[in-house]
Order: sequence, then structure tokens, then C-alpha cells
Amino acid sequence: GGGGALLDQVRRRRPEAVCFVLTGSVRPELEAEYLARGAHGVFEKPVDLERLQEAVALGLEASRNVSKIAQA
Repeated sequence: GGGGALLDQVRRRRPEAVCFVLTGSVRPELEAEYLARGAHGVFEKPVDLERLQEAVALGLEASRNVSKIAQA
């Protein structure tokens, strides 16, 4: 779908980007596809902001750790 194409475009331009997909309906096959394409998480709207904030914090921390490893 459109979200997958956008995710691919972002990942090509900024492979280090922490990306999340927000969708109106999470189907297991689409969730698996988005995760395989590099999404750090998939959330159904309306989004639980607390869960999203936690996921963003974890994704950013993982990204920082990867950067530190790459610089070592």
C-alpha cells in the first residue's frame, strides 16, 4: 500500500531513520510486511500515545547504540 511505498522511500534516503507506521487497521500480514521493510513499529489509529512515546524512545535509543557501534 501507500504506507509501504513511503516507508521504502524514507529507508532509501535515510536508512538510519526510526520509522513507525500508523494505520486505520492493523492486519497481521501488513504488519509483518511493514516490519520486514524496516518499520520499527506499527500502530492502529487511534494511537495510544503512551505506547507510541515508549516505542519512539526505544527506537531512538537503539538508533543511538547503532551509531556508537558504527563509530567505534
